[in-house]
Amino acid sequence: RRRLLAARRRAAHQRWLRARRLAAARRASRARALAARRRRAAYLRARARAAAALRRRRLLAARRRAAHQRWLRARRLAAARRASRARALAARRRRAAYLRARARAAAALRRRRLLAA
Repeated sequence: RRRLLAARRRAAHQRWLRARRLAAARRASRARALAARRRRAAYLRARARAAAALRRRRLLAARRRAAHQRWLRARRLAAARRASRARALAARRRRAAYLRARARAAAALRRRRLLAA
């Protein structure tokens, strides 16, 4: 009878040990799963942050490029305007010189005719 009681007690103890071990294993696995979830969330957040930074960098670069293009175009336009103004001025000067020369030639011709007459 004593042996039977001892065996029963031993069996109960074994069951208790097994239950404790199972509970501990379950807790550990749950903690591991939670840690993995947290790690994954952190990784996703970091990736999103990196993508946003890249997008921002690209946007800023595009904006800078556009501003530079505008500046270049404005410079080219100003240069073209200056050149066209210079060309017009030169043409005006050439025409004035030609007219002056023609007037001088006509005056000389008139003088010669007067002297000849």
